Amino acid sequence: IGESSTHDNDGQDDDTESSETDSSDQFPDRCGFCQRPSEALKKCTGCKNISYCDEDCQTKHFFLEHKYACSRSQDSSAQRADSIDEDLYRQILEEIDGEFLSSQAHPSCAFFLKPSKSLKKCTGCEIFFYCDSKCQAQHWKTGHKDVCSAKIIEDSSQAFFLKEDDEHDQNEQRDCCDVCEHPLQVVLKKCTGCHKTFYYGDDSQSTTKNCDIDRKGTVSPERTSSNEDDICRNNKPQETVQPCAFCKKPSTDLKKCFFFKQVSYCTKECQRKLFFKHKIVCH
Repeated sequence: IGESSTHDNDGQDDDTESSETDSSDQFPDRCGFCQRPSEALKKCTGCKNISYCDEDCQTKHFFLEHKYACSRSQDSSAQRADSIDEDLYRQILEEIDGEFLSSQAHPSCAFFLKPSKSLKKCTGCEIFFYCDSKCQAQHWKTGHKDVCSAKIIEDSSQAFFLKEDDEHDQNEQRDCCDVCEHPLQVVLKKCTGCHKTFYYGDDSQSTTKNCDIDRKGTVSPERTSSNEDDICRNNKPQETVQPCAFCKKPSTDLKKCFFFKQVSYCTKECQRKLFFKHKIVCH
């Protein structure tokens, strides 16, 4: 992370323009991370486009999103950020989580930073609160749109966790379909007869009985070798292309999350956009 500086550009143009919203131009009195007003803001020495009230805000904003947009992150800073010590990375996450819990216990407007009894929660991420639609619109422009999505937590939780009956450990994660051994990519469906076996969609459940109890709850005929092959249309595991956890596009070159190895992304941009929701189930 580059050191902060109070010096301006004095009319000099940067070699590379940042794609990140220039919050310093829109709100010159506010910190680019916490949005608190301050008269002693210090500019990022990498892009000169965003300012912070202290080094702590700069550090947190850099690892969450700014390193992807800052012009300096395209060279040496990106390499240093990617090789950050694991303990330091965990410490940053814990600090952010602590601030998140504190904001939920004592909510205030995410943009105006003023407590109110009539705050309304964002219906997308359900993390931030706003006193009115104007504050919500302004906060959206300053970067909230990059991390907010109503479907992220639903998609990520349904893709990797299953509700099981009392005979199974509720925290147990199923790796594949009990019948076809299809790798877990979507929500597995529980057999409506025995309520114990899980299937990969409707394709695994054919007209033959899939368990010793049929759909009506009566005992079905015993299985024979002649109908074993009809139990599932995918008797052998098939090679499939895993989708990105955020954009859902299939890819053969996915990168796994550093901590939660069962979530993969096609690009760092997708990983960044899913971070605010993924961190709930990560680490």
